Amino acid sequence: MDYQDGINQLLDLRERCKGQIKIEHAPNDPWAEDVKALDIAIQALEKQLNDKWIPVSERLPEVRQYEDGEPIEFIAMIKDAVVPTALSIDDNGSWFDMQRSISDDYNVIAWKPLPEPYLEWEKEEEFQMVPEEDKYPYDPYYGGND
Repeated sequence: MDYQDGINQLLDLRERCKGQIKIEHAPNDPWAEDVKALDIAIQALEKQLNDKWIPVSERLPEVRQYEDGEPIEFIAMIKDAVVPTALSIDDNGSWFDMQRSISDDYNVIAWKPLPEPYLEWEKEEEFQMVPEEDKYPYDPYYGGND
């Protein structure tokens, strides 16, 4: 079983637990606490899954642009480089550096998504599920998707 299989199984378990919650006892129903715990576990596994290097031989990023057409940057490891760098990829599969506005022949061997931007008001000890519809891609040039 890999991370994605584990996430899928936990999502199924979460739905079964949600089905056990009694309306008259919610949110103090023990099943509601189980759903919260499963949400935390799913989020942690998704973070681990998204934090792994993905070899370009395995796959390339599917979504390469924001809705407004601006390229998305990824953390990319170039062959024989000592440290990774931030690069974007065009529709033809060519990697380029947005900051330098040039398209070199980058020999990218692996990539991963940029992490979520640090927000000072977030606290690690406070767990908050962010609904998928409330998430927005961060644009480092404009500070957000306004």
